[in-house]
Amino acid sequence: IRNVPNIRVNDMVVIIENNSAPLMWRLGRVMEVLPGDDGVIRVAKVLTGSGSITRPVVNLVPLPTNE
Repeated sequence: IRNVPNIRVNDMVVIIENNSAPLMWRLGRVMEVLPGDDGVIRVAKVLTGSGSITRPVVNLVPLPTNE
């Protein structure tokens, strides 16, 4: 298991969609994170240009920041 940081609220992410080409994947901002029973973030609510969606974090790619 890799030790990767959890996605945080206000992170900008690319939303992986298996049924579309990578150049068509949407951008979004994480509005809420939902941890599993073990405390690890499993699901996030993401605000996109077309509304709010809920996606598993394995389908979210955080964009790099200057922090």
